[in-house]
Amino acid sequence: MDELTRKIFETFQLFRKIHMYVLLPENLSRNEYFTLMSIEHLRSQQQEGHVSISMIAKILHVSTPAVS
Repeated sequence: MDELTRKIFETFQLFRKIHMYVLLPENLSRNEYFTLMSIEHLRSQQQEGHVSISMIAKILHVSTPAVS
């Protein structure tokens, strides 16, 4: 691996370590961020874009009342 390739790889590794939720407004908690990301992930997988509470709870590994 040449020097340039190694530096590019190291740079990508640094970006991987960034927690994107810290860049969000202070009034949005980490749990809310992950819930929003889960909703977007589920929407991208669904044909009609419908996402239910139970689907979100399943992907987050929490109970349904915890999501709602």
